[in-house]
Amino acid sequence: MQNAIRIVTVVVIYNDEHEFLVARRSSKEEHAPGVMAYPGGGLEFNFKEEEFAVLEKNAAREVKEELNLEIEGFTYLSSHAFTKKNGEQTVVVGFMAKLNGGELNPDQNEVSEVVWMDSIQIAGLKDMYDSVKMVYAQAAERLANTLYHVMLGGLVINENREFLLIRGIENSKLGKFTYPQVPLLFSGNANWEAMEDSLAKGIFTQTGIEIADGCIPFTDQAFVAPDQFDGIVQFFICKYKFEKAQITNPGKVSEISWQKFADFDKQAFLPADYLVFEKAQVFISNLI
Repeated sequence: MQNAIRIVTVVVIYNDEHEFLVARRSSKEEHAPGVMAYPGGGLEFNFKEEEFAVLEKNAAREVKEELNLEIEGFTYLSSHAFTKKNGEQTVVVGFMAKLNGGELNPDQNEVSEVVWMDSIQIAGLKDMYDSVKMVYAQAAERLANTLYHVMLGGLVINENREFLLIRGIENSKLGKFTYPQVPLLFSGNANWEAMEDSLAKGIFTQTGIEIADGCIPFTDQAFVAPDQFDGIVQFFICKYKFEKAQITNPGKVSEISWQKFADFDKQAFLPADYLVFEKAQVFISNLI
């Protein structure tokens, strides 16, 4: 009987500043104690029924347990195999994901130090395995080819001509009403259909509602001006389809409501966001 192969999922985590999280393994670890690496752990095969995305879920669970952080937007990077000194055959499956919340609190039994570094700093580390550096390099290359500065904004209207509003809790939108927005990740998927599909999934994730097919691209030069937005925002006017709006992502949304533009309290919006809804209202009025 052949030895069982151990599957390990690891994840390269990046933040809004496009730095990568690097963790020093605890000196208590049996394998590779004290070296700098990414968080991860062995796949726990405890499924009671057929389940999907098990590798991504395992990686997310390990990050939560080791660092008390939440991540999103998994992207497969690569896999590699090696044999440990004890003869255990191991396959490592690497992902990249974005930091999505949580308060950093490393489990000292597994992680003794956590730092954020750029790709150049990581490449210069002396206490990191070359195979680990390669995975970080893959993540850096993938991120460099990512349209991380492009966001998709969904201006959702219902049959009563009310806009779907969410109140953000992130620093840039703290306490203000805004629209659901989703990052556009890869240039290879930057067509209208892929954008609409990504936006629909993002709106469902944040609010629990579904939008109808056929969103209308809506933008103009003012919406991409650097003095109004951190990056480019491609807006879509979307029609509500069904399901009751609810907070499904409390890490990003504190309130959801439907409001007519005439009832907006201008002080409850950032100026740039209010401008978006104002222009959308005019645009919609001209369509009717």
